[in-house]
Amino acid sequence: MANLNGDSLEYEITIYSIFSLAGIAAPTTMGVNLTSSCFSTSTYSLPRVSSSSGGLLPLLGADYCAPSLNISSNSGLGFYRDTVILPGKCANFRFEVSSGFGRYNFTANIASSFGTNYFFVTLDNLNGPNSCPQVDQSDILQAACLLKPLTLYGFIEPDGDSVVYKPSTPLNISGSTITPLSYSLGYSRLNPVNSPSGYFLDSTNGVVKTELNTVGAFAIGIQFEEYRLDTALGFKVLIAKGRFIMNLIGASSCSPLPIEIDHSVALNSDSLQCGEKFIEIRTTRKADLTSMTSTGSEFNISSKRNPSLNIIAAQFLSETVIKLELNQTINSNDTISLSISNGTDQNTIISVCGKEVTPITDTLVFYSPLASPLNSQFTYSSNFLDLNFQSALADSVVWDFGDGSPVLINANNPNHIFQTPGSYTVQLSLFNYCGDVWTSAQTINVCDSISADLTYSISGDTLTFDGSSSFGANNYHWNFGDGDSSISASGNHVFSTGGTYTVVLYAINDCGDSSQVSFQVETCLAPNAFWTYTILSTTQNGMDVNFDGTSSTNATRYIWDFGDGTLDSSSLSPNHVYQTPSLSYLVSLTIFNTCSDMANKTYRLDQIGLEENDFIHSIEIYPNPAKDIIHFKWNTENEKEIKVALYSVEGKKVMEKNLTNESEDKMQIDIDHLNPGYYTIEIKNSSSNRFYKILIQ
Repeated sequence: MANLNGDSLEYEITIYSIFSLAGIAAPTTMGVNLTSSCFSTSTYSLPRVSSSSGGLLPLLGADYCAPSLNISSNSGLGFYRDTVILPGKCANFRFEVSSGFGRYNFTANIASSFGTNYFFVTLDNLNGPNSCPQVDQSDILQAACLLKPLTLYGFIEPDGDSVVYKPSTPLNISGSTITPLSYSLGYSRLNPVNSPSGYFLDSTNGVVKTELNTVGAFAIGIQFEEYRLDTALGFKVLIAKGRFIMNLIGASSCSPLPIEIDHSVALNSDSLQCGEKFIEIRTTRKADLTSMTSTGSEFNISSKRNPSLNIIAAQFLSETVIKLELNQTINSNDTISLSISNGTDQNTIISVCGKEVTPITDTLVFYSPLASPLNSQFTYSSNFLDLNFQSALADSVVWDFGDGSPVLINANNPNHIFQTPGSYTVQLSLFNYCGDVWTSAQTINVCDSISADLTYSISGDTLTFDGSSSFGANNYHWNFGDGDSSISASGNHVFSTGGTYTVVLYAINDCGDSSQVSFQVETCLAPNAFWTYTILSTTQNGMDVNFDGTSSTNATRYIWDFGDGTLDSSSLSPNHVYQTPSLSYLVSLTIFNTCSDMANKTYRLDQIGLEENDFIHSIEIYPNPAKDIIHFKWNTENEKEIKVALYSVEGKKVMEKNLTNESEDKMQIDIDHLNPGYYTIEIKNSSSNRFYKILIQ
């Protein structure tokens, strides 16, 4: 922007001047002619910056292309720099100096006046701070081989302004008294380097292309004009102009030049990140940008992890920086070797001096870091044949479902429908851009849909069941509702007690999917009617009899018919008074279970003899409660043998044994194998039976 405030501006001035090492010592200061629209012409003195080489810097380009000239041993570069503060109200400043190639001889300055304006720069102060174009130090002087195409110079514009370059002729020539470090008197605008073609100057970047055909020292004048966009005015304005004198020396003979390659100057430039496809390197000599083949055939590359790694393209980013493109990305944890050789054009590369170079068998080594491992384990959820898989994120994901279907790429959470049930090995591979892969596999069961189905029938306490008609089931689980279960597809189940039960079938496939169906059944244990009686009293008022039917089993409803026209269903042990005492009454006990199955026991009272009743009642049973053995004792004169049966509370017969009075061990039963609980003992002789309750501990 314009310096509208009139603020003072500080400028840094740098001068490079070539001196003969055999002549007088380079001066400690260098005068710069400074003119302005604000003040008269004046001289500003710049101090020389000291160096470790006799106060002069080496001429970097003096033996760059023609080392046989040994110019750097005869000459040096004076480096002068300082800053100057100039008033901001001035519209422009002009810096000019007569110093040039061969300026000093052995005793004196050849041209001492400011009239020999070899170099000048004019800056427009009203457009703000500015830097004029700069050339690399090694391009101030170049020694070149004869009759070789040259590509040299090229300017850098630090401010990014637009610059136009054009040829320029110095106002004065120093003469030829200093050999070979003086300008040729034959210098002219049309033939500045004694070349038939003169030289070509690229107006956009200042790059010079020419060749030398005569041994000697020559000069090329380059003028520039610098423009900047004025945002207020909307167009570009001229902000600076100036002239440089570049120097060339023609060499009579040139030996092959060695060239090496090196890592770029960036930090850790021997480290390459995995996934990259480009490598930047630099050369130890400047090169002709067109001398390298586009395929990069001048380079050999090898990889520890990737034998197929190759270079497919190459280009110069500058005269010393080369960018190589690879056919594949760089793997992680890799070691890459790069060397230079002759390319398909039979040349390595050609220097800016137009001279072919000889490669040095040097190899650059690059390393790529080890990549962090990826978790290739996966999970899945199933909806029968339709499965959803879940995996970690990666640069590339490949699924192989093991069913012959094509692999699926780059899907982290895919759904996959298997066509048929079965066992499949599913493999997941995770890739990164570095060429690494992590793989895991799982064998999974895939199942079709499932539907439970069954048939059943019930008979008394026995259920017959069958679930084999279930669709898609491989396993079965029956819950009968009474605490028992079964894993058979079909079979029978006996209920220990009567009642209503909810039976559930779980049909299960190999994947653990299940379907269920349930039904209710009502089971009934067969009723068993039994009764006895006891005459309590016989008086003039009648015969009072107690009837006892409690030994009947599985009775939920009962009816007594006392044989005198009287019925009773109030109790299993009712009392009944006969108005006319007699033992000829036909008494009947009818019982019913929960399924209304019926059992009946009918006797005339005189059919149960009193002696037999007395015998049954005379039997002793001990101990009660019992633990291991139950003992029996009776009158041996009346009965030699009795039959004993033991029933559980559910009415199941758990033991039956004949006892005799031959010895004590013949008059007992072992019960140590029975579970604790209440049991019913039935005792029978030849003509009667009776039931007793006993507790087994």
